[in-house]
Amino acid sequence: MSDEQLCARIKKADASALEEIYDRYASLVFSIAIRLVRDTQLAEEVVQDVFTKVWITDSYHSELGPFDRWISVIARRSAIDCLRKTMRVLDIADSDLVYGDRTTSDSKVPTLDDQLKTMEFHRDLQQVLPKLKNEERLIIEWAYFEGWTLSAIADRLNMPLGTVKTRLHHALRVLRASLSGWEREGEL
Repeated sequence: MSDEQLCARIKKADASALEEIYDRYASLVFSIAIRLVRDTQLAEEVVQDVFTKVWITDSYHSELGPFDRWISVIARRSAIDCLRKTMRVLDIADSDLVYGDRTTSDSKVPTLDDQLKTMEFHRDLQQVLPKLKNEERLIIEWAYFEGWTLSAIADRLNMPLGTVKTRLHHALRVLRASLSGWEREGEL
């Protein structure tokens, strides 16, 4: 049974369809979550949050692209939200994260410095995005923040797929140049 068919059954409160979607995608969601939150317990909470969203919301539609990409975006967003919540409740005065000599290189919890750098990077990215041409900004936002496929973007903007790819490539070059001060692996 296809993912779209399972999603239609989930909308009708079919728990067995949710179980099948969970069996297919739980490991993908967990791998995204653990990469971002670097803590097994938090990653498991993210997995639970993502599949709760799948169960209670009606936000997936096939025109957004393949289900696996959509759930990957939801997983990434949920993991980032989890990090934000962790940052809010973090008691800095008592935190081992403040003291570098207490954390090991094997630590699964990102250091406060890493989290702050990530937040600064995202702030800088938000400042650079408005400098792009409107269509380029939309393509970046829809492709990377909303999880749309390039084909869906081409349909929405009523332009050829090749043009969307060219504008995406140009926008990424502009972002890369504007954010050249960030030398973090995997960010650009």
